[in-house]
Amino acid sequence: MTIDRLRKALSAIGPPPDARELSEMLWLACHISPPEEKAPSSPPVVPDVSKEPVEPAAPGAPATPGLAPPPTPLAPLHPRPAAGAEPAGEATEVLVPTAPMLANPLGVQRALRPLKRRVPSRHRFELDEDATAARVADTRLWTPVLVPSPERWLTLSLVVDTGPTMRLWRPLARELTEVLLRQGAFQDVHLSHLDTTGRITSAPGSPPRDPATLLGGSGRHAVLVLSDCSGPHWWDGRAARAVRRWARTGPTAILQPLAERLWRRTAAPAVPGLATLPRPAAPNTDLRFAPYDGPSGTGVPVPVLEVAPRWFGAWARLISGSGPQPAAVASFPSRPSGAAPLRRERELPIAERVRRFLTTASPEAAELAAHVAVSVPSLPVMRLIQHRVLGGSGPGQLAEVLLSGLLRPVGGVRYEFVPGAREALLDTLPRPEALHTRRVLEAVSAEVERRAGTSTDLFRALISTDGGPVTLTADTDHFALVTPETRAHLTRAPRSASPEQPPAANVDVLGMNGVDPRRSFEATWALEPFTPRNPAIGQDPDGIGVSLYPLNLSSGIPHGLIAGETEARQRVVRAIVLALAAGHSPAGLTFAFAGLGEHPLGEPLDLPHVRYSEDELLGHPAKLRHFMDYLSRVGDTTRLSSETRPRLLLVADLSLTFPSSRREVGEALLTLAQRGRPLGVQLLLSSTTVEDTTMWNRFLPLLGWRIAASRIPPAELRRVLGQAALPFPDERTAYLLAGGGAPRRFHVAPEPPRMIVDDFVARTRTVGFRGQPPSLLGVHVDELPAVRGGRIPIGVDVDTLEPVFVDFDADPHLLVAGPNRSGRANLLRLLIDAIAARSDRAVYVLDSFEILLNLAEEFGLTEPVGPQVFYTESPSEFIEVLGSTPSANDPPPTDMYLFVIDRDVELETLSFFLQAVARNLTGTRVHLVLAGLLSFPDQRMDPLVTVLHEGGAPAVLLGSSVGEETRLYQTAPAPSPARIGRGVLVRGGRRRVIQVAHTAPRA
Repeated sequence: MTIDRLRKALSAIGPPPDARELSEMLWLACHISPPEEKAPSSPPVVPDVSKEPVEPAAPGAPATPGLAPPPTPLAPLHPRPAAGAEPAGEATEVLVPTAPMLANPLGVQRALRPLKRRVPSRHRFELDEDATAARVADTRLWTPVLVPSPERWLTLSLVVDTGPTMRLWRPLARELTEVLLRQGAFQDVHLSHLDTTGRITSAPGSPPRDPATLLGGSGRHAVLVLSDCSGPHWWDGRAARAVRRWARTGPTAILQPLAERLWRRTAAPAVPGLATLPRPAAPNTDLRFAPYDGPSGTGVPVPVLEVAPRWFGAWARLISGSGPQPAAVASFPSRPSGAAPLRRERELPIAERVRRFLTTASPEAAELAAHVAVSVPSLPVMRLIQHRVLGGSGPGQLAEVLLSGLLRPVGGVRYEFVPGAREALLDTLPRPEALHTRRVLEAVSAEVERRAGTSTDLFRALISTDGGPVTLTADTDHFALVTPETRAHLTRAPRSASPEQPPAANVDVLGMNGVDPRRSFEATWALEPFTPRNPAIGQDPDGIGVSLYPLNLSSGIPHGLIAGETEARQRVVRAIVLALAAGHSPAGLTFAFAGLGEHPLGEPLDLPHVRYSEDELLGHPAKLRHFMDYLSRVGDTTRLSSETRPRLLLVADLSLTFPSSRREVGEALLTLAQRGRPLGVQLLLSSTTVEDTTMWNRFLPLLGWRIAASRIPPAELRRVLGQAALPFPDERTAYLLAGGGAPRRFHVAPEPPRMIVDDFVARTRTVGFRGQPPSLLGVHVDELPAVRGGRIPIGVDVDTLEPVFVDFDADPHLLVAGPNRSGRANLLRLLIDAIAARSDRAVYVLDSFEILLNLAEEFGLTEPVGPQVFYTESPSEFIEVLGSTPSANDPPPTDMYLFVIDRDVELETLSFFLQAVARNLTGTRVHLVLAGLLSFPDQRMDPLVTVLHEGGAPAVLLGSSVGEETRLYQTAPAPSPARIGRGVLVRGGRRRVIQVAHTAPRA
């Protein structure tokens, strides 16, 4: 190698070396002796396989030792071919998962927390019990005192631009809508669309309406417009007129999917500076804006945001009145800015275009372009590369690549490099092209492997098969390699007449939820109950999966309605039930089916989740009485905050409507709906009609999501979905309305053949084992070291697998917090059993909601604690026993342990005593174990938690949710998804991820 070649090689991987550096490198290379390699003591003798044939091993013979098994063959995935390409083989179309466009949805939800304030409602009132009691005592008049109910401060309209340049961002609009609905910061979220005339529609293709119809009279309405501001309706001022109208009445902002450096090319160029609103939720016309450089523009100011958490956070703080905030503001004058500027980049030589792109683009966009150059320039593949290799980048960096002038669309989601662009980008790579290609191929393959069978956002690809119905062409290079296991999880795509026709109605519901004969449910069933499953029940006309996210435990929309003809309703209910059964174990979710006429499923399913299943209730008085008794048991308040009882989905088919002769049925269901969320119960009503009656008018406000399964009368359709005219072109067309906005059209996924459903049901009954939640499986308490003094082993460190201890000798008190179904009761029973094994210790347990009793029932035990432990659910009895004088015959205990679980913070007597214990003011060796649910921003945290934290008490925070307790202890929760019993132990500022041992009796 010559000096010049060495200098070029070194320059390719870093700064070019000078002459002195080259001299030192060469001198050092000459004076470093390579390590001597030890010769093997007895080199293996390799037979000459070319001369002697190898006889096949006899069936059942053991494998030859020392020989590695042959590598598993990997199947390449190819993009769909271009029209007119040369045939090269046969293939089958499959549906491959792609990555989301929204890089950090949880960060967006956290950024909007400043908007989660509550204000007194102007229309809804609730009973003030204390004031009513005082009025009755003073006046002897039984007149209720009503006060305004608290409600969310703002409503939100998300307006999605439907201009010609926005087709690319449809997946982003869908993901953003779901994030805003789930976040819970807004009283209501309405989805609208901005067409090219500057008017709005409830859905693409619907009749347009005036933009003023979005405006509300409450003065607490915000508008977010998702647009790249590049369509012709932005340059001629039609879109700007609508934005100005909204901005004059309330806080309005533009969500810009393009990166900030590209905004100057749009019709809404923004200027950075500091923005201030004089009062919360003031309109944009009151916005005071001071640019960092130069004068502010004329016209109505509108903040422009990148789709990233820090931009959402600054906007949320701005409209909540938190003082000056950094912002980028565009001004919309009354006259349009004129025609779109001419772009002459296409006239430049390709080398100059690449140089300009690399000079002006962000580092993430430049790296993404280089990765795409060695892969397939298809939009879903780009999203996979971006998510796997550039984990923190968002839609802005993808837009930089797509708008760089180096790619051109060739139909649908496919792109191709302009002549010479790929080669120019490859010249910029700091490593050989083959190594770079291998790295990108491995990254995309790993991302497909990870998402196979779990994503509802799919795209079509080809996999080579003999006799396949699709032709594989010579120009379709592969973008990923998948194992046979992953290949089995990829759903076969239905055949369509047009390459762009979406796979709307032929993928069955089990296939959409990742179920196949080779796959076990244990991994999905073991997820934490709060982990969203997104059960897929169909696909919209664009081929995007429709998931019923309101049925996730973390959603704030608990109850639902399905309206339509009987067969159509049963079709939707069966799709929902099969999708939920594929994602939830019977330990986390159960079903109850009640049909006043026909069964809600038509034909019942023998799933292990089913706890109640009856039909023809109105025709059998005994059955109806049994159902009413069942509703009474379900509504029992002892289910409140139950740690071990699974969530219940109660499906009630009303047949025609609520029976007028049996009003008690409607009242019982209504009571359950009003109290259902804290009880862990979600109600799903199924009915042919939704009449304008008192019972339906009381029910409808509680039904946060609704499905029209078939055509119903216009008046009822308006009552259910808010629109009177919606097309139903075939029997599988349905509409979903969740959390406001416009109804979403979709095709209900078909049910698999009977044999496959029976096989699925049979396998659900064999996974896990009876009497013990499958997700509690792991280390057992019997496998832990022995208890020594106050040092109690509670589980293992997830990283080191070493035992983890709680030491009451060093730390007298302990905090245990976590959401429902996180394993709190199991940990508390472990501690109680370990402490009570010593006779010189007294243990007192206050279990306000009987979670230990429920755990004992789940494990088949007769008592919640041992006989030597005092146990009660009554705070007054707990206080009375603690204040009683011990018997003179009983030796005083050396240590006293108080377990206080889910206490009522309003009981002052108990609070005073417990605060004295927590501050060690009692003068005795008293230990406090305080256990409760995680507190969220809109909930009051137990003041004792702060006292324990200030005293240095350790904490066991279970689950992967972020609560006020995790913020107080300045720690992060366990990684999501977290199995039951997974959490963090925080002591002295040190955080350890642990798995709590389970206490279920061994079989």
